[in-house]
Amino acid sequence: MNSRSGFNLKSFDSFESRQKRLHLLSKAAEIGDWCHTFSTNFTVWSEYLYQFYEVGKDFECSHLLGDTYYSESEKEKMRALIARVTTHKEEQSEEFLVNMPDGRVKWHTTTLYPMLDTAGDIIGLYGVLQNITARKENELELQRMAYVAEKTNGIVMITDPERKIIWINHSFEEILGYKAEEVMGIDPAAFLQGTETSRATIHEIARSLKSTGAFSGEILNYTKSGEKIWLYLNIAAVYDDLGKLINYVAVENDITLIKIAEQRLQKAMEKERELNRFKTQFVNLASHQFHTPLATIRSSVDLLDLKMESAHLGADFIALFRKHKAIMAEETTRMTEPHGEYFRYRAY
Repeated sequence: MNSRSGFNLKSFDSFESRQKRLHLLSKAAEIGDWCHTFSTNFTVWSEYLYQFYEVGKDFECSHLLGDTYYSESEKEKMRALIARVTTHKEEQSEEFLVNMPDGRVKWHTTTLYPMLDTAGDIIGLYGVLQNITARKENELELQRMAYVAEKTNGIVMITDPERKIIWINHSFEEILGYKAEEVMGIDPAAFLQGTETSRATIHEIARSLKSTGAFSGEILNYTKSGEKIWLYLNIAAVYDDLGKLINYVAVENDITLIKIAEQRLQKAMEKERELNRFKTQFVNLASHQFHTPLATIRSSVDLLDLKMESAHLGADFIALFRKHKAIMAEETTRMTEPHGEYFRYRAY
């Protein structure tokens, strides 16, 4: 550090400099300490403890356990910690829940050390408090997610930022066949993906998580027994209050039956299109086959009509002939129309 950062290199190891560095380190690590002597019943706090409890310098430190910051069970836990340290004369640690006046809660660890005189008798206590609120909140959030995950039928897994598995639910074991001890600390891609898994989908998952912290889509994976399984993935990143990535949570649903049904439907549609193509060819051919003889019939009827006019036949016979000729003409015309009753067809 240089003088612009608040330190003078020449006095870097001075008492004042060490005190200032200790204060900065304490603030950065969210650590405070205190000292209590039995003979004077006097307690001294470091600067950070006033910040942690959000009180002024006039706060009476020794009255902390008598205040409302700790529930009765937490106070009893603190008394038990003090009793263990004074009895065994060795350091002990414990976690505590603090109730702030505005309803918020904080967590901290307290590590107590015995202060001994030259004769080895305990004369006081030295305590180190570290704020663990952020960690506890993350743990509680994971516990809540784990509870919800255990109640769902879908696959749920939680990974660290490097995508190594740190938790799976029961459905993961039931559906994919892997037990927790087999997959902990392993990237799921290493054992779930296979030869037919889409490389494009794999790249899209990586790209999407990197750019947005989330991904939704389907992928072909494999169970422990080697069976193909289609999964619909919903992956989301989890961040702490400072925006640091701490976990990925993936919820996966088995859509294999849906994919099989889609594939069958696709094959059925392709088959129907092929049948329609054959049907069109058949109708066109049949229509052509009908057109040729029907045209000959119409032509022959017309020639016969001309012969009838030149022949000396009775009027009644000619009238009857022309009636039947009209019927034949109408039928042959109807049979050769593209959308007639005989060749009614619509392509899909």
